Amino acid sequence: MRWRSLGASALALVTLAIVAAPAAGQIVKPRPTSLDGEPDATEVLIASPTSVAVTPGGVAQTITVTSSYAGELSTVRFLLNGVASTSLTSQWGAATDAGRVLSVQAAASAVAGTYTVQAQRGTSWLRLPSTVTVAQPAAVVGAKAPASTTAPRGRYRVVLTGGRVHHETIDHLLNLDGWKDEVYFTVDVQLLDKVSGAIAPFMTLGDRTKIYGDIGKDPTLRVKAGTGSPFATGGLHAGDQFPAEGPFSTKSAFVDQQLPLRLWEGDLVQGQNAVIITPALWEWDGAAYAAALTGWMNFAKDFTTSLANNGAIDRLVAGTGSGVAGMLIDVAPLVPTLVLGITANFGSDGDRMIGATIDGDKVVYKPQSIVLNYDRIEQLLSSDVLVGNAPKGFYPIAFREPMSNKLEGDYTLYLQIQRIP
Repeated sequence: MRWRSLGASALALVTLAIVAAPAAGQIVKPRPTSLDGEPDATEVLIASPTSVAVTPGGVAQTITVTSSYAGELSTVRFLLNGVASTSLTSQWGAATDAGRVLSVQAAASAVAGTYTVQAQRGTSWLRLPSTVTVAQPAAVVGAKAPASTTAPRGRYRVVLTGGRVHHETIDHLLNLDGWKDEVYFTVDVQLLDKVSGAIAPFMTLGDRTKIYGDIGKDPTLRVKAGTGSPFATGGLHAGDQFPAEGPFSTKSAFVDQQLPLRLWEGDLVQGQNAVIITPALWEWDGAAYAAALTGWMNFAKDFTTSLANNGAIDRLVAGTGSGVAGMLIDVAPLVPTLVLGITANFGSDGDRMIGATIDGDKVVYKPQSIVLNYDRIEQLLSSDVLVGNAPKGFYPIAFREPMSNKLEGDYTLYLQIQRIP
């Protein structure tokens, strides 16, 4: 897709290039790279110990970080299988000659597993060469069992498994960004709690997958998908599916930034909580449109505020809906439609969301959100009626654009909703 944004220069979407650690407990510092993957000068970042164990609801543990720029590190996030979690919290100590101490603590609801740790320096995220393992708390002999609740509950997982191409977007005639379409994915996940009235983000909005399509330009940052290239290097066009094995071929393991992508995992209690998932499918050109990127990054903040101000939590948590109509919600009353650019200014590079429409002289995009609570998930999993000809337990979301000389993208993404132990 080639066009210019609304009075703004294109911003380069950055991705994190992790360089192999030179030794145990050390990692080479990357800078935020462009999608061309040009590396910066390196500097060793050291963390000790290389692994700490915390117990849900237990005492904090510490990691000491040593680096000349340790004092510049700010926000910390914890990722389990590539998904950022809010159940782990941290606090930095003051930077000294001996290093800077990071205290880590797990909430009682933290999921067991080994988490990678990333800290923000400026606009880039750096992976600390230390992991945090969350163990299930040991049972206390003679402890009194918690009071049972009458509300049914279940533990579930939502996975973005892949998609299908019904029609590719309008692209550069010379395929300078790769043959046919190259795409990637971002997602916003919001947790709603009716009991506390809380709205909390589950996944970091700026996180994104690798690029799927033609790998001829850069095989290190891309995953081969599609059959559009005459050189057998990929490229998505009509009739293709992604990943290569198809969107319904499930895997038991998750790889960071790749499909299948685990979007959310947790407990839902009937009438008490819900999760709202808003996926976005992006067409890649090498640099993000300023308007598209800014609009998407502001989406979660505006969505959260509107949900609270409009008293929508109770309605979404309690709603049972009816089939597909009850799960896919219209977010237009809660958040403004995102303006991606001006139709008259087509002609320059720019990443943008697929699923846009033309509104007068503007290209606009309305996010699509799926709301899941206990009743809706159980309805989907127990019904023999398939949604959009997808296998049982899969939910399709269509990203269709008008068939004009402006957009023309037509994709379907598939979410797999699983009941887990």
